[in-house]
Amino acid sequence: MVRNHFGRLEEVDLRAGWLDEARDFTPWLAQTENLEILGDALGMELEPVSTEQGVGPYKADILARDPATNTYVLIENQLEKTDHSHLGQIITYSAGLEAKTIVWIARRFTDEHRAALDWLNQISEESLNFFGIEVELWRIGDSSPAPRFNVVSKPNEWTKSIHASRQPSELTDSQGIQLEYWSGFNEYLESVCSKLKPRKPYPQNWIAYGIGKSGFTLAAKIHQREKWIDVEIWVGGQHKNEYFQQIKENFEQVAAEKLNPHIEWIYRPERIDHLIRLVRPMTDPADTSEWHEQFEWIENNLKMFREFFSPIIKSLNVNEGGD
Repeated sequence: MVRNHFGRLEEVDLRAGWLDEARDFTPWLAQTENLEILGDALGMELEPVSTEQGVGPYKADILARDPATNTYVLIENQLEKTDHSHLGQIITYSAGLEAKTIVWIARRFTDEHRAALDWLNQISEESLNFFGIEVELWRIGDSSPAPRFNVVSKPNEWTKSIHASRQPSELTDSQGIQLEYWSGFNEYLESVCSKLKPRKPYPQNWIAYGIGKSGFTLAAKIHQREKWIDVEIWVGGQHKNEYFQQIKENFEQVAAEKLNPHIEWIYRPERIDHLIRLVRPMTDPADTSEWHEQFEWIENNLKMFREFFSPIIKSLNVNEGGD
């Protein structure tokens, strides 16, 4: 009989991994790959924007962006248990930065501060979300410590909204189909255990994901009247012109060979972003009998776009005097 040997999980003191909150933990968390770990716990994607972001005479730890809504996410950190000072800070900073999602991270939440976040979520409008996160470090034997983020407070409707599929009476017929479509796409992602995380569905014709750099967005879009679906990369931001030209000049031919020869490169100087897109024509998003096939096409191409373009986008750089 073969006996399995398993290691034993041991909790590690946070200070063994990060001696100082400002000098160690905040720079670590602000890295894209570590924001992805936090995003997995939150059920959303996060793109880094800045650290020590000025808010009047104060500084917020991390400012990130939610690519699905193009709104700011404030992240405030503590390596100790929560206190009143940081509760005041998250309210002050979120107001100053107009952040729509506020994430308070601490070693431990007191019952009073957890209740305070629950209350803020109850009285706030739907677009404003407060999260309380407890951070831990664990290891097995002599392995390197691994972080774990535990959600202890979240918006009341957060989990429900990710699976939302009902059509509110105030929506148009087109918006109702859009909401049902993206809700169905979320269910498809879960059914196939996709690496793409479900996004909160909205009654709009697109759904968005991060791709590793601020100003860039990976998206899928549907068009009911013209009957097509597509996957896109939005190239925006201060250096959008240089970035788009760099990618196009260096990778257009490679993308055609490795991904699809029908990828379109659309330079739009009059718009806020340029497009890299792949269209599936003659596809009706309103035909529910085709949804499984459409969802499969969208998921496959989103994953291919991310795997191919994300390393390229992360490596982009321009001279300070450019654009």
